[in-house]
Amino acid sequence: MRLAIIVAGLASVLTVGSADAALTLTVAGTSQGLSLSTFASGFQVYAPNNSGPVGIAFLDNGVLVCDEPGNLLLFPSDADGQNANNASVVLNFGPGNEECLLRVGSAVYMTEYPNGQVVQLNSNGTFQRTIASVSTATGLVPNPTNGHLFVGSFLGGEIWDLNPANGALLPFASAAQPDGLALSPDGRTLYAAAANISSVVGFDTTTGTQVYNSGQIPGVVDGLALGTGNFAGKLFVNTNGGTLVEVDLSTNAQTVIASGGSRGDFVSVDPTNDTLLITQTDSVLRLSGATFAPEPASIGLGTLVGSMLLLSRWRFRGSASF
Repeated sequence: MRLAIIVAGLASVLTVGSADAALTLTVAGTSQGLSLSTFASGFQVYAPNNSGPVGIAFLDNGVLVCDEPGNLLLFPSDADGQNANNASVVLNFGPGNEECLLRVGSAVYMTEYPNGQVVQLNSNGTFQRTIASVSTATGLVPNPTNGHLFVGSFLGGEIWDLNPANGALLPFASAAQPDGLALSPDGRTLYAAAANISSVVGFDTTTGTQVYNSGQIPGVVDGLALGTGNFAGKLFVNTNGGTLVEVDLSTNAQTVIASGGSRGDFVSVDPTNDTLLITQTDSVLRLSGATFAPEPASIGLGTLVGSMLLLSRWRFRGSASF
């Protein structure tokens, strides 16, 4: 999916995006009470991949968005109707070197694809330190069992367990070009977009054993988010083919809830209102009407670990091992 970044390198032309397709809800999407709005538009586009915004993180002073041309942009709020041209450029890391963003408590982590590393940013988005080298690093989520991070290596075909305190890496699971990652609300299952087979695969977070496969999803899977409430058990998948697909995790039934879009990449749950921010070629859209599970990082790592310990003790008393 992102091989073009390495092949094309810095010589690629950066253009200001003007998407020629708009993601639109299908009848199936509107019948579920869903709606789409625009969080921000006007992002620069990296020509080889036809991609713009990718990772998103919610800070105390605004919303941080990285784009494929390498800009780290700070928006003042999560309000709709903003323009990337008016956002503050915090830093530029070079094309492709700003992929996934993840906030854990006061720490902000970011993957760099061509540079092959995971870095930590300060609370205002500025660079703090390099944590570890991970070849073609992509997706990033917290590991609830030990306070580490799960990191995808796209071309390496591996998901790693990373200790952010000392940079130590342990292999967790193999997947066919893992890209976007998402964690189930109970912390027991890690879902990964396996781009090479355009499927979503799931792994037990304790053992690393594969426990789920969605089957092929048209459009090349990328960003993932899990529904809650009335949408519990539903996986929302953003694809490179301009579709948004809802997958029933119990039956694997697929429903295209939006289509006609441009290149989709990562997604991020807005923790202030549980809506879903969806990246497109030159914009970030908002899907409302459903509720979604924010990554546990949004509630703080201490709260997450405490909750997992309580869950572990509860399961043990119920004669189930954890």
